Amino acid sequence: GTNQNIINISNDGIVSAVGSLGGRGVIRLIPQDAVLVDEYGVKYYRENAIYLDINVIVADGSSKETAIRINSVSEIENGDLHYVLISSSDSISSYVLDTFNGGLYGKYNDVDVSEIKLDNTCLFKTLGANAIIEDLVLYGNAQQAFVCGTNNGIIRNIKVDIYGNENNISTVTGTTGLDVGGLCGVNNGTIEDCSFAGSITGEGQNVGGLVGTNNGQILNSKVLLYKIVSGKMSFAGTQNVGGLVGVMNSKSTMYYSFIKNYGDENISNNQHGALIGYICTGALVKECFAEGVNGSNKIFNEIQDESKTTSVIKDSYVLHTDGSFDYYITKPAGGYTTGSLADITESIPDFIGYGYNKTWNRISSGGAYTGYPYLNSVQAEPAVSQEDLENIKNDSMSDYFQRGRG
Repeated sequence: GTNQNIINISNDGIVSAVGSLGGRGVIRLIPQDAVLVDEYGVKYYRENAIYLDINVIVADGSSKETAIRINSVSEIENGDLHYVLISSSDSISSYVLDTFNGGLYGKYNDVDVSEIKLDNTCLFKTLGANAIIEDLVLYGNAQQAFVCGTNNGIIRNIKVDIYGNENNISTVTGTTGLDVGGLCGVNNGTIEDCSFAGSITGEGQNVGGLVGTNNGQILNSKVLLYKIVSGKMSFAGTQNVGGLVGVMNSKSTMYYSFIKNYGDENISNNQHGALIGYICTGALVKECFAEGVNGSNKIFNEIQDESKTTSVIKDSYVLHTDGSFDYYITKPAGGYTTGSLADITESIPDFIGYGYNKTWNRISSGGAYTGYPYLNSVQAEPAVSQEDLENIKNDSMSDYFQRGRG
């Protein structure tokens, strides 16, 4: 029970919450004729009452469980509260808020993830340390990044994708002096289970498919590049351009993430590193890969001294369009190796060894390894068939992506 009323029930049976606290309690239901009066005028009840346990949750925005339900992100007024978007939002052309330290969720009672269209802006300028952005699809055109300029919180399960009946490419535009990324310019927090399928244009510096500069952690995220009717997805920037991250600073980490180029042309030569534009001593990249990239794009910018990276890139590889293969393997002495698949077949067991075989796998036939290593999490996803790739290159994208955004 409770020491106060938490609901009111009218004579018509309408139930309403009392105050803003909510809580747990009991509803006692008795028939009207169950109330009797004894000879002294004292009321008493027959023993046929029904008791219902109740839990009243008041949407006060204090937590994810009590998030305020909104139909548009323009309804967000308090940057410290939690909100759940229960329908796809209208297009926005400016920051929702400069600083947001609450929660924004796109999944409500297990319904489909909500969508937000951006028009030359990003969702927030800065996310605070307590911020959580979760379960949203973003598309359109963004400045600097789609989610935020700087992330100090958590960005989880965010997808940037194509849109419109003609399957337009979502695009981030960078400007001189800014860190530019598909999701955020600078990451000081956590990014996990996110994806970016779009282009980055302009003259930004420190440019990455996920993040421009990473000071935090990135987990299980991916960049997918397609060539479609409306154009080719690609990246551009003035310096430190990477497929996933522009710059990995000391103590930053990136695990189980990848970039795949499904187009029939090489990624722009402006992409200085297949995975990373520049990596600093003390950063850690583990079990990441890039496939279908230009043969000149190594894991990181080649002008960087490789001695700085032998101990911080582990079990990661780049498969080039010309069939050449660069990889780092975790061995007692560490190391970096290049070559063709035929040259390194005997080394592939080392690549997935030393305790990492639960994450990596490889194709084998008759005891011989016949293919490149892959992440188990990637293999578990539906493979992109040749027919799908032809659709991607041509004009039947809606059949593959099963959506047509306006």
